[in-house]
Amino acid sequence: MAKKDLTVYFISSISVLLLAFFYALLASHFFPEGINLNFVERLWKRLMIPFPFIILGLIVYLFLLKNRCFSYTKDFEKIESHDWFFAIVPMIPIVRYVMA
Repeated sequence: MAKKDLTVYFISSISVLLLAFFYALLASHFFPEGINLNFVERLWKRLMIPFPFIILGLIVYLFLLKNRCFSYTKDFEKIESHDWFFAIVPMIPIVRYVMA
C-alpha cells in the first residue's frame, strides 16, 4: 500500500475557491445590470460563507497531523470482467451510428 500526499490537492482546491471568490467580487463591480451581475453577486456572497470554516479546518487538521500532510492509502484494484461493461456502454450510440 502506497500513501499519497493529498495536501497539494486540498490547498489547490482552496486556492481555486479563493480565486472564484475574488473573481466574483471583482466582477460584481464591473458588470452592467442584468443576469450576469445577479449571478456573480450571489456567487461571492455564497462563497464567503464556507471560507472561514475551510481555513480553520485546514489549520486545525495540519496541527493535529504528525507529518503535516493529508495521506490516503489505497490498494491496487484489478479490472474485472464486469467492469468492461461500463466502458462499453457509452460506445453503443457510436456503434449504432457507424452501423447505420
